[in-house]
Amino acid sequence: MKRRTFLSATGLTGAALLGSQLPIKSNSWAIAQTSGYKKPNILVIVVDQLRTPQWFPAQATLDNFLPAIAQLRKSSVSFTRYYTAATACTAARGTLVTGLYSHQTFVMDTHLNDGDGGRGSVLIKAPAPSLNPGFPTWGKLLRTHFGYSTWWFGKWHLSTTDSLEPYGFSGGTYPSPNGNPGEGLAVDPYIVNGGTPPQGIQATEQFAEWLNSNEAKNTPWCTTLSLINPHDISWYPRGTEQIPAESNPPSVFKDKIPNFETPFELTKKPRLQEAFRRASNIGAGFVPPEFGQPWLKLLDSYLLFQQFVDTQIGKALNILENSPYAQNTIIVFTSDHGEYGGSHGLRGKSGAVYEEAINVPLYIKDPTKQWVSTPGTERTQLCSSVDIVPLLLTIASGDNRWRSQPAFSHLNTRLDIAQILRRPNASGRPYVLHTTDELILELVGDLLVLGDTPNHVIGYRTDKAKLGAYNFWRPGTIDIETKGMEAEVYNYSTARGQQELDSVSNSQPKLYKQLASNLFNDAIPNELRKPLPTPELQAIQQQALKDYLSFAEQTTKVKSRVDKTDEHLQALSAAIVNL
Repeated sequence: MKRRTFLSATGLTGAALLGSQLPIKSNSWAIAQTSGYKKPNILVIVVDQLRTPQWFPAQATLDNFLPAIAQLRKSSVSFTRYYTAATACTAARGTLVTGLYSHQTFVMDTHLNDGDGGRGSVLIKAPAPSLNPGFPTWGKLLRTHFGYSTWWFGKWHLSTTDSLEPYGFSGGTYPSPNGNPGEGLAVDPYIVNGGTPPQGIQATEQFAEWLNSNEAKNTPWCTTLSLINPHDISWYPRGTEQIPAESNPPSVFKDKIPNFETPFELTKKPRLQEAFRRASNIGAGFVPPEFGQPWLKLLDSYLLFQQFVDTQIGKALNILENSPYAQNTIIVFTSDHGEYGGSHGLRGKSGAVYEEAINVPLYIKDPTKQWVSTPGTERTQLCSSVDIVPLLLTIASGDNRWRSQPAFSHLNTRLDIAQILRRPNASGRPYVLHTTDELILELVGDLLVLGDTPNHVIGYRTDKAKLGAYNFWRPGTIDIETKGMEAEVYNYSTARGQQELDSVSNSQPKLYKQLASNLFNDAIPNELRKPLPTPELQAIQQQALKDYLSFAEQTTKVKSRVDKTDEHLQALSAAIVNL
């Protein structure tokens, strides 16, 4: 919608439109602790680009490759149908740390030209908008209302600031290691252990040093360990072949990916997928369109990079286990998003809403036994990354009384994952939503002679089916233009539907219409774009919208002058590789 229309719809007028970093008013009161409840420490481990295993070795075999992750899963409750609410990196992380959708914070585009030598600025002169620090994160909420100290070590990728204090976190790794070639291999050990920093990273206290310091004695704490790998797969093959430890992975995979698709088969799907496939060849290096050895090597590399991060996870868990905090620290393990890994002939995580990119692990280990009495079990309820902040608030307080307080009104209807921990049969979400809105892909259609391609994507997934809706937005607004919409529908009652090979948007019009009606008439206005409830949040949101529309205007201007010059192709390569 237009900025003025948005103002009217949310009740925002002149006095509410203040600075770009409006804070939530700090309340002096704190959430009361449940009687007899012992506040645990919380360790949040976030990895990058790890999908829920699909088309990988059987679980027992995979556990041998990834022993630390396996040990954590076996001592946790694992959620097999947990979904990130957005891609790519920046958008996904915004949903995770705020509990708000990308269409509520307008953190929709990945920071692409921070750390690439400035080449991306040939196309777009400024990076995508950062997360407005006025939005409450779990760091701010746990500090202000629950008495927690809050820390963050590792990849951030939500701003270019040299401090995370405006977002409610102490610590930090600077500059944020957002995933340049080989950065997971080089920087993850430093994030865990500290010591001598890799080239380009400042020498600051990291996880192990912090845990062994007096600062960690200030309990309770909620600390995030945010690792980079297996994100190094984003650079396959051009970047990985330049790094000796990544160029020749052990050969594990022998068989064709069951849901691999060729460019010809993708012609039956929304055009953005073919644009994204071509963009990946430009950004990360050419991989032939037909299945063969390069695709097997991609999977081998992806597994190797998972092994790299598994080693660091094991070290972090050992450090915690040997500390005084082990028995009173709940661990929440997840990934910001997944990786196509060759499924549908794609690499990366944007440009579509396939399971491989959006279904990611969620493991919760509770040595306190206040929430988990049967570790090593699974939950199959649908849940979302926007449910993680509420999970942390409930763990911190011991119950859900916080949901009735005004400071949390923007989160009070989110799913209660904590109760699913205690009650395996508790209800999950009726659906999950996923968005991907990378504006840089608007340039791909023009540059690669595909024409205008709808690049604003919403995925609507239920237990039984999925709709992917690909739309344009009206110029200068975030209003969805349904004219020209391209769609895909997968019916999970069939094997090929479960593999997301056969779209039934034409052959099963009743299912398509029902999903589309649910999405556009209910899920978008009442969930994805649900108005924020307080004047303070509305003002912050309005400033975020203004910043986003300014960035979008730049992209529109660039489209008029983009061409196939070497300079533009090189800039596009630098910009899109992290998508």
